Amino acid sequence: MMLFLTLFFLIYYVVLLVKGNFFQGVRIAMGEDEIKKQKLGMDNYKPDSDLVIKTLLLMLFIIPFSITIIIYLCVATQYDLLKYPTLGLLVYYTVSLMWGFIKGKTKIDLSSEDKIEKYRKKLQRKRTLKGTLLQLIWVAYFGYMAYMLVL
Repeated sequence: MMLFLTLFFLIYYVVLLVKGNFFQGVRIAMGEDEIKKQKLGMDNYKPDSDLVIKTLLLMLFIIPFSITIIIYLCVATQYDLLKYPTLGLLVYYTVSLMWGFIKGKTKIDLSSEDKIEKYRKKLQRKRTLKGTLLQLIWVAYFGYMAYMLVL
């Protein structure tokens, strides 16, 4: 099972590294919806039903994926001879999840057209240096774990 999950995650992160973010369209639509919500105000705002469905589907992917990664990393500490790569990624993933929850609760200031344009440019970016480096780290880690499991 560990080898299967390792190969699954390795293929996932290689495809993610090559193709970019799978959910780029949903992220842009959510950002545009946030702009619309702040322009109209909370009282006059009605969410788009297609976007709600897409967001729910995204959550149906993200939640099990995150739980599986955390369980995988916890179990992988038994197979990893060095333990530091696995523990480092486990700590990083847990902290980044908590940081995402905290950061997600803060409201984005879109009060001026300048801030809206800056926000739209940020949404349009397909990949960042940090994201690419993290994907390379994940690919290297799962390659390392595949090697450890085959040994």
